[in-house]
Formats: sequence, C-alpha cells, structure tokens
Amino acid sequence: MIKKILLLAGLALVNLSLCFSQKSSSKTFTFQYEIDKSFNAPDKVTKYRPELMTTLSTEQYVLNDIKKHLVIPGSFYSLINESLLGSEDWVVTLHTGDVTMGPTTDKPVHLLAPHEDVFTYRTSAKVAVTDKSGAVVWEKVLADASTDKVMTKRDMFIDKSTQRVNEQRPEEMKPATDRLLADKNKLVLYSLADQARQALLFAFNGTRETMQVSLFSVKGKAYGELDEIRENIFDTYLKYRALSKKNRLPKEAVDEVFRKAIPLWEKVATEDKTLEEKATKGLLLNCAVAYCWLGEYDKAKTYLDKVPEAAAHDSLYKDEPEMEGGTLGATTFLSFDQSAAAAREMQFLLQRLPSEMKFTQ
Repeated sequence: MIKKILLLAGLALVNLSLCFSQKSSSKTFTFQYEIDKSFNAPDKVTKYRPELMTTLSTEQYVLNDIKKHLVIPGSFYSLINESLLGSEDWVVTLHTGDVTMGPTTDKPVHLLAPHEDVFTYRTSAKVAVTDKSGAVVWEKVLADASTDKVMTKRDMFIDKSTQRVNEQRPEEMKPATDRLLADKNKLVLYSLADQARQALLFAFNGTRETMQVSLFSVKGKAYGELDEIRENIFDTYLKYRALSKKNRLPKEAVDEVFRKAIPLWEKVATEDKTLEEKATKGLLLNCAVAYCWLGEYDKAKTYLDKVPEAAAHDSLYKDEPEMEGGTLGATTFLSFDQSAAAAREMQFLLQRLPSEMKFTQ
C-alpha cells in the first residue's frame, strides 16, 4: 500500500512585515499537509507488546525506556501490560544491528550551532510488526549499514526544555553534552526509537499537520522589487482563494508569480555581497517554498540544502524555538530560526517520505 502525502497550501493574510534583522523582513503563511495511513484498521481490537532486539550496550533503564516509543496509535490497538504477556496478537519490535561510529567533531560540542554535526555512524535498523505465527504484518527500514547517518547537536537532546537551554545558553550545557557523548549508543538508540515511533504513527494512524513558513524580503529602497514581487504573490494567492468563482484566479496564476520570483530571489541571494547572512538564507528558503508549491521537489531540496539550519532530522518532530518575532492578535510573525524549523519539516517530508507528494490547493 502506498502512503499519500497531501500538502495543502493555507491562508496568507499577513499585511504587516516583521523585521528580524537589520536588512530583512518576512511575511507568514501556513501550509497544511496530510499523511494517509497505509495500514487499514483490523476488525477488532488488537493487543500488542513492544520488544527491543539490539546488540548495543547501554544502561538497562534506557533499554526499557526505548520500548515506550514503540506504540501503535489508535483505538483499535491495545498495549498489554506485563501480567498479560502471552496473550498479545502482535509484537512490535525495533531491530538494530551493530553500530560503527564515525569521527566526532573537533569543536567543543556545547558551542556548536544546533544544526551542526557532532558525529556520524552506521547501523542497520528496522521496526516490524509480527503476528502470533511470526509472520510480518508491517515493517519499515530505518537505517542501512552502508549509509552514514548524522547526529547533530539538536538531535542529542530529547527533552525540549533542555534543547532550548542548549540553544540559548550553550555554556551551561557543557557538562550535559559531555555526559551524552560518553554513551553514543544511547543517543543512537533514542534516535532510532523516535524514528520508529514516527513510522508507526504514519502507518497506522496517519497525521494532519500545519507548518508556518515565511516569504522573506530585504529592507531598503534598493530592494523595492523584492517587496513588490512578494506582495504580488500574496495578492495573487488571495484572489486564487477567493470565495466567488467569478473573481477567482486559476492556480496557474500563482504558479506564474512564483516562477517570476525565483530568478530574482536567487540573483540577489548569490550576487549581493552586502546582505546579512540570514537575509541571504531567507531568500534561498523563498526559492524552496516556491518550488514546493510548483511541485518540483528535487529543485526545492537543492535550495534547502544550501541553508544548514534547514537540514532535516532523522525524525519529524516539531521544533519550537523561542519567539523572536511576535504576535498581533491571532497572527504570528516568524523569526528566521522559526522559519528554518519549518524548513526542516519540509526537508524531512521531501527526503524521508514517499515521492507521491503534491499540493492540493
């Protein structure tokens, strides 16, 4: 069964722009995506238990905790307790092979930016659901031993509050980063467990999520064309979403303004050496958003790859950086870091999930 991903372009009604750095401004709109479950619910409630099969050595409480990630969501599935072992219909197992650790960065880890690499590793891993006879009901490969995987600084921190302290006051986190690096097996296992959790969610329950992204411009009279083309995109999009069919523009009209914008964004980002770094990266993110709208995902990925802060995680979870922008009523203004967090989500969808992805506006 093929999993479908639907990206629904959402509302774009922000009439004010937020200046988040000396030379940059942003306006926000929302994308919504849906991931259809690929496994149909059984006719009756199915009991299951989690299991971990690994050769990696770490503390026992970690091995026990990993099992808590192996959850099948939905009312048709029931996790049994230890007193009922043997009565389960299914077993959910995370299988991991040996891990070969790659080099660790020479830089002080606590001073790294959140998106920077700490170490690489190779392992094989999959999550599988089997029935009483041992037959595979569903499985998902999480890692291939022939391919390097990367542990970023952000990936090291499971707890969001700790992650936030790590990103805001890195000097305070040196003891914590030192302790984490002392047990890399633990870090790898938790990363794989979270990937397994996400795979089970998508397969058995599906999900509907929203993410807010920004279209960036640059302040100053010399960059008036950037403001004009961004306003044109927003105006055209609103007409495309008009309630009256008589006044509604076709999707091709929005496609056209995005296609006109991309060469300008790229030209300014690559040729104007006076721009601040975040302004340049913001324009590159614009190109990625445009190509996602147009359904040209390979091109979108090339622009996301140019912005290190937009590098995808091994699992899809919501980044929630502190609000550097602000709010006006129900309208949220995104900082660059928040927009980069949305871009990481976009990058994850493009890299990790099936290729049958499209916008349904």
